[in-house]
Amino acid sequence: LAKAVHDLGTQCDWAQLGAKLDMAADGGGFRQRLMAAKTFGLITYTSRQIVLTPLGAQISDPDQVAAAKVEAFLNVPLYKAVYEQFRNGTLPGADGLENAMVGLGVPAKQSDKARQAFQRSATEAGFFGYGPNRLVPPTIKPLKKADIPPFQDDGDKQERKGGHGGDR
Repeated sequence: LAKAVHDLGTQCDWAQLGAKLDMAADGGGFRQRLMAAKTFGLITYTSRQIVLTPLGAQISDPDQVAAAKVEAFLNVPLYKAVYEQFRNGTLPGADGLENAMVGLGVPAKQSDKARQAFQRSATEAGFFGYGPNRLVPPTIKPLKKADIPPFQDDGDKQERKGGHGGDR
């Protein structure tokens, strides 16, 4: 969805995005996709306008997509809570993970769907690179210096001014 908004510019109206996605802009499936993209921090929207967030723009950039997926995954409060709970160990099996989610506030009748959505999202974000029972953030390739905007490079410039010179 973020890539579709990006293709239309930084913002669009619901009808434009619905047409781009070949979906009815007033349909339930379209609204679910909007809500999910908002939960991941990729868009904001009003009654008829959709705006791409900086993270949404980042996830549309092939050079930044991996880091953006990690950030988007951790923007979901449930996913961040599960990550924090199991970050230094192994994930329990399906039943144990569902029970942990119930402990975090997921209704018991929805725990299987929540677990499945969590596992799909974790896979998409690269958190299962060491196996489906290890929730580990992927290694992100750093941007080259030329790709870093000048305002983020102030520390390096100050180092050079201070006479330290050379590469770090």
